[in-house]
Amino acid sequence: MFDPPRYNPPIMNVLITGATGGLGTAVTAAFLQSGAAVTGVGRGWRDPKPAIRALELDLSTAEGAMEAVRAASEDAPLDAVVHLLGGFGGGQAVGEDDPGVWKQQFDINLFSA
Repeated sequence: MFDPPRYNPPIMNVLITGATGGLGTAVTAAFLQSGAAVTGVGRGWRDPKPAIRALELDLSTAEGAMEAVRAASEDAPLDAVVHLLGGFGGGQAVGEDDPGVWKQQFDINLFSA
């Protein structure tokens, strides 16, 4: 009987930002289940899975972003970056928010990418 060869995809090396959030947790779990090597960046890791390289970094700074990429590509080149980091610190009308809040929003949601 003919047994066709099975396709074994190569292991992906993935960096996931916002890995401790609701969506980040689900996406991280899916990549881990597929066999990917995952580096996750998040705040307040409670109980990271042993298979994940868990990092706590400030990605609103260039230094934090560069450290994340360096750590994630330490063993192999990166195949994908899944950018899920985000946040909202406002809550007031646009004209009433402090300019510092706007800067923080841009740092977190735009410049971290």
